[in-house]
Amino acid sequence: GYTPAYVAAENGQTEALQLNIAAKEDLNKACDDGFTPAFIAAMNGQTEALKLLIAAKADLNKAAEDGRTPVCVAALHGKEEKHPPSADYARRRYLTIRVVTAAVLTDPQDFSLN
Repeated sequence: GYTPAYVAAENGQTEALQLNIAAKEDLNKACDDGFTPAFIAAMNGQTEALKLLIAAKADLNKAAEDGRTPVCVAALHGKEEKHPPSADYARRRYLTIRVVTAAVLTDPQDFSLN
């Protein structure tokens, strides 16, 4: 099932996500398909939620069942879209990639690109 942190991250509800973090919710708990809050935030371009998760030390290398990680999704998501993205979607994708890149560059030993 979906955790409260997952739902908050998916929808960019940063205030709710801050409450989940303060309550020490497991930010790396995956739903049935292996998606974590960081994964879904990266996939949906929820940059502010992703920043909170990174600051709270969520695992950006935890792979979903299909082998993708939040780092991978941030870098690749959107390239397989069948329709051209909206300007807002493109902006959120760009910001998400920048947030994840900054986290990787800050602590490169903590990340794997495999």
